[in-house]
Amino acid sequence: MISGQQHSYINRHYGKQVYNNSKKAPAQRSIFDEPLDFSQWFLRGFRSFEAKGYDFEFLTDELVAIRVPGRENRVLRTKADFKREWEEYKVNYYL
Repeated sequence: MISGQQHSYINRHYGKQVYNNSKKAPAQRSIFDEPLDFSQWFLRGFRSFEAKGYDFEFLTDELVAIRVPGRENRVLRTKADFKREWEEYKVNYYL
C-alpha cells in the first residue's frame, strides 16, 4: 500500500489516531495530568539539552549563555525568554 492508503486503512479499521496532547483518550494522554510548573519544566529541558551536548553558563540570575554543539558562538537567553516558551508549552500541550 502507498502512504495515503495506509492511513486510510488504519483510520477505517482502528479509528482516527489520537495524539498525546488530546484529552479525548485518557490512555493516550501525556504522562503528566497537568502542565509542569516552570521550575520542573526548566530543569527537564536543561537536563535534556545537556545530554545532547549543550553547555549552559549562568552569567546572572536573569541571563544564560548557551553553547550549541558544533558551533563556536554562544546564544544568550533571558529568563523572560524561557518564561515565554513555558507559556507556549502550556497552551500547546494542555488545551
